[in-house]
Amino acid sequence: VCWIAAQAADVMRFAVDRQQDMSSLSHRSGHKGLKGRQVQLDAFGWKNCAPPNKEFAVIQSFDLTPDPIYIPGKVTVNMIGTFNKTLDSPLQISLVLEKDVFGAWIKVPCIDKIGSCTYPDICQLLSGVTCPPAFVKQKVPCKCPFKQGNYTLTSAIVDIPIYDDVPVGDYRASANLSINDQFIACYAFNFTLAD
Repeated sequence: VCWIAAQAADVMRFAVDRQQDMSSLSHRSGHKGLKGRQVQLDAFGWKNCAPPNKEFAVIQSFDLTPDPIYIPGKVTVNMIGTFNKTLDSPLQISLVLEKDVFGAWIKVPCIDKIGSCTYPDICQLLSGVTCPPAFVKQKVPCKCPFKQGNYTLTSAIVDIPIYDDVPVGDYRASANLSINDQFIACYAFNFTLAD
């Protein structure tokens, strides 16, 4: 979800509270941005935030290769998941993204629809998306409606573009999904961007 949302923006910028620019904070802490070079995404981890019996969209396994992932570059996705009910509009996602700055987790604010944002209807955002060939071939939905059922995605190759002004460092994120205030699912992710 994070990568899909990120691909919808031309520029990815970070800032923290009190009008401080995250790139300047990262510069002072010895970190650099990604602009103009290849970096790696490492230490990727994920988990369901809620018990599976309380979620309507459950991920049983989720694997990204190679390890580390090079950005820009290609990543191979393998995933097994279940939709316990059909999910359709308005499917809201509330995303919280945090960066480790000097040992403290700083919330990245929502700027140009990137960061700690609430997307009122991800179905609307995905409506114009062309599903990657592997999704189509394996009959795995990449946009609404996400029909009830069990899905397996194997060896799906996805391009990861590069964005300007993204500081390297440690990140964590959580994504809460809901429809009309009804809880659907929660996922947590962590990763490191490094030179």
